[in-house]
Amino acid sequence: MINTRLDVDRNNITADQGQKIVDSLYNQYAKIYADALSTGRRWYGTTFLKWSRFSQTTPLENMLKLKIPILYVGGGKDNHQTIIDMDYARLEFLRKGKTNLTYKVYPNANHYFEETAIKDGKEIKTDRSDEVTQFAFDWIKAN
Repeated sequence: MINTRLDVDRNNITADQGQKIVDSLYNQYAKIYADALSTGRRWYGTTFLKWSRFSQTTPLENMLKLKIPILYVGGGKDNHQTIIDMDYARLEFLRKGKTNLTYKVYPNANHYFEETAIKDGKEIKTDRSDEVTQFAFDWIKAN
């Protein structure tokens, strides 16, 4: 839904097209929740039971319950996990007065911590995964 709203905002699709997509997702989730225990009905190859169990509690709700240190690292251009969700998680930790979250964003990186830039008309890719891994190892040592 977020990606659809962003597509509308970026003028990739019209507002009417975006709303149809969002409405269709709400309709699909209504079907899933109405038959939440079904192992025979599927959406995107996965049973309604699995889909409905994904959302009994959100990952954020579970993260907020933790008292241990949490490292949350992401790419600002991640198409698999939107940075908007991650920013919201950070905001919720602040709102709840929780200080056990370390939040690090690589603003130009994708889901795999790769960055793409155009220089002199050529596409240049930079893999930052080693840097991210080192950051994580350093964080583990410190925590």
